[in-house]
Amino acid sequence: MRVVQWSAPERTIDEREAGDFYDRPLAEPWLFHFATQRLTLDPHEGPFSLKLVVRGEERYRFGSRQLRLRPGQLLFSPAGRTYSSEISGLSECLSLFLPPAVAAEAWSDSTSEHDAIICSKRRPANGPVPVAFAASGSVRNLVAELLAALRHSNSADNLALEIVSEAAQQWRRVSPVGDLTGPRRMATREELIGRVIRARAMIDDIHGARCELDSLAEEACLSKFHFLRVFKEAFGFTPGQYARRVRVKRAAELEALGRSAGAAARAAGYSRPSSLKRARSKVLS
Repeated sequence: MRVVQWSAPERTIDEREAGDFYDRPLAEPWLFHFATQRLTLDPHEGPFSLKLVVRGEERYRFGSRQLRLRPGQLLFSPAGRTYSSEISGLSECLSLFLPPAVAAEAWSDSTSEHDAIICSKRRPANGPVPVAFAASGSVRNLVAELLAALRHSNSADNLALEIVSEAAQQWRRVSPVGDLTGPRRMATREELIGRVIRARAMIDDIHGARCELDSLAEEACLSKFHFLRVFKEAFGFTPGQYARRVRVKRAAELEALGRSAGAAARAAGYSRPSSLKRARSKVLS
């Protein structure tokens, strides 16, 4: 793996400089680790990549849609997408670029066309979209190890690929399983998906408890009826059904840690174990 590290107060990467890297086929993974107060990268088409911000903020623009990548968030950019990026304010970032064969290997456990499309140069209308999502604890731990390895000039190859693998598994869990058939414009579809993913993350954060439809729709900046339709179309569940699954999963995790059935049920928002048992049967049916 090729590692490039740099620090500069300000840098502009124009189309010609970007072309020197993006226009040539990658023979090996490249990892960019940089710190800057201001960066401008003109629109370009890139290979499959994983972006993350250690501190500060980086803004990406895919067509007319802008994404703000903040610390603790990840962003996959499928191969062949055209985007630009910008930093304004002290930031430290990581960008990992993978050749097609390595990207496909990272997704080797995918069993559906939907998962495999992200590594493809061709991006059909129902393919995945770039969406920022919160990194899991395991990914954050791996990133901390990677940064320590880079500071001590140690090999970071395995850690970098482990991050991609872990993040890919998480991406499949947060990514929509369905295609939004209503919006014709890609930018509109991507914006809607980003909004319902924020609402879904809100359900996860509160372990599925007290998930008021008004609050979820407000988080997604959609009307209640529009939010319900888009959420169901994207994930295959209504927000209530998904919250029930989160609560049941939460109870199972607590029981695995040694909590009694009653304590686990109450912590997951159920008054008694029998209520949890009925909810579990609905989830499994």
